[in-house]
Amino acid sequence: LMKSIEASLNGGTNKMQNTLCVWFNAWRYEREEHLATVALLKTIAFAMQGHERFDNIAKIIFKGLTVLGKDVKQKMLLDALDRKSGVIEEIDRSELFFNDLEKRSIYFEGINEIRKEMQKIRQIENSKDFRVVVFIDDLDRCSSKKALEVLESIKVFLDIEGFVYVVGLSHKTVIKLIMQAYSQTG
Repeated sequence: LMKSIEASLNGGTNKMQNTLCVWFNAWRYEREEHLATVALLKTIAFAMQGHERFDNIAKIIFKGLTVLGKDVKQKMLLDALDRKSGVIEEIDRSELFFNDLEKRSIYFEGINEIRKEMQKIRQIENSKDFRVVVFIDDLDRCSSKKALEVLESIKVFLDIEGFVYVVGLSHKTVIKLIMQAYSQTG
């Protein structure tokens, strides 16, 4: 069914078409630590990369996912301490750098930048038909925790005009997954 929907949306493989179809097989990334926040967004960004209309959004997503781990931050701070002179200034500069990266992440300003870029695409082209359709398959094969993580990550993009999600799943299986995940909380 999802392949039929994609075929009717595409009508060809022209890079200038109005709809960009993206496939995300949730089960393939079951073992990833941050399935929804990284693998799903990277899949979308890789599909957009090089596309005439959506390439800027891909860049925003990739920038938004660039959050350095505390290991890198700690190493930079230790390097500053080794140099001794100007340590406080170096630590302050490093802290500002990391704060700026965090601010541009998908969790803060990144999502607004994606929204603005998508609005710009739809206004410049004078058409509300430009959209990104993300097909999510095999969600019902994931653990309850991962299935919910994918659904929660989709929620972040649901209010951005131009993003559409088609989720292929067994309704009964997903109900069981959700009930398992929330059984402890009642």
